[in-house]
Amino acid sequence: MFDRTFQLSFSTEIEVDVQSLYDFHIDTNNLLKITPPWIRIEIVSLGLPLHKGSQIELEITRFGIPQRWKMQIEELKPPALVCDKALKSPFASFVHHHRFAAINDNRSRLCDELEISLPYYPLSWIALPFIKRDIRKMFDYRHKQTKKLLEKTMFNTSLYLDEKCHSQPRIAALLTCGNNIMPLAWHMPVSKEPLRYAVAVRSENHTHTLIKQNKEFALNFLDISYQHAYQLCGEVHGENIDKFELCGLHQKNALSIQSTLIEEAYMIYECTLIDIINYGDHDIFIADVNIILNTEIKEVEPTLFMGKGYYDTVKGEPIRLKRIDDV
Repeated sequence: MFDRTFQLSFSTEIEVDVQSLYDFHIDTNNLLKITPPWIRIEIVSLGLPLHKGSQIELEITRFGIPQRWKMQIEELKPPALVCDKALKSPFASFVHHHRFAAINDNRSRLCDELEISLPYYPLSWIALPFIKRDIRKMFDYRHKQTKKLLEKTMFNTSLYLDEKCHSQPRIAALLTCGNNIMPLAWHMPVSKEPLRYAVAVRSENHTHTLIKQNKEFALNFLDISYQHAYQLCGEVHGENIDKFELCGLHQKNALSIQSTLIEEAYMIYECTLIDIINYGDHDIFIADVNIILNTEIKEVEPTLFMGKGYYDTVKGEPIRLKRIDDV
């Protein structure tokens, strides 16, 4: 007589570093990429970011029959282990250990270990050979697909903007509100007519409080020669120090708001707050752009924030490609 509980193990070596292999597996978007075509998986609900206790609800369809699974993360040990357990599944119990081991800096071993208990035992034991064959077929596909995706692209995967990500240059601005200055790279236009602009600010920033109180702000764009001002304004707290004096910048009166502008800017947006929305750890302040002030300087070297304290600029002649309406 077969035992009710059985174990299966699958192992593959992949030309990728162990951290990237781990990151690939905790990115739930990749679950669909490694699922065999004869199985349809839909993620019904998902708690992010993944942590011990996170639950994932899936609808898995085989042979046209949908079944609901609810998995719970039991262990997360980056970059070596992910363990999940089924709270709801067709089986009496289902525990899956994903193990990741570094062979060298650029090669790793992926090991999937399953411990499964059959339902309706002992009646279900007759189906055990078919169940094992089906699971082996599925994990053979998953391992081949994982190897193909990681070795083909050799991309490092990440859930966050961290040291593995390429630099993402953004135009830097100095946001003034009241008499305070804050360096800002997360900003963008959201409407052309009427002209509206969005800035993202974390709640712990002093500027966050000021914008809520004053319901206005200005975006001051300074060229790369003022990179020291961008850096200094981000390192000190505006509640306790005059950043204008600290950075050697000069104050300028605004035309439509009460906040102070920066004389050295080559372009300034004066903005009035109209809405605040939140989708995470930053509040997004939406504002009407009342007026744009431009200097007569035609050529500027804008300041690009590269991340981690690095700054750069645009150099050389811009490239203009021919458009359809040029013909």
